[in-house]
Amino acid sequence: MVALAEAQGRLPVRAREPAGDGALPDPVRARLKEVLDGWSQVLRQAIVDARTAQQFRADIDPEQIAFELHGLYLGHHFFHWYQKDRMAEHRTMKAFERLVAACR
Repeated sequence: MVALAEAQGRLPVRAREPAGDGALPDPVRARLKEVLDGWSQVLRQAIVDARTAQQFRADIDPEQIAFELHGLYLGHHFFHWYQKDRMAEHRTMKAFERLVAACR
């Protein structure tokens, strides 16, 4: 279920929590956070490495680029799986290429 956000400055929609209290058991939540934090660190390090190797500009912000890459991933997931958009992969790769080009 999707509900409208009530306050200005928030995303216009939000997903409803799963049935029950919506909370994952603490050990599952902790492990999920560990995996996602690890993946985020690997991604940021790859961006720093590309900057150090002068494949990316010296002034790029690895945190911002990692944020945008995560957004591409989530956008692809939504449009591919939920919207069944046959162009999702093409659009994601186009956005990825645009982001990489902006980093050079």
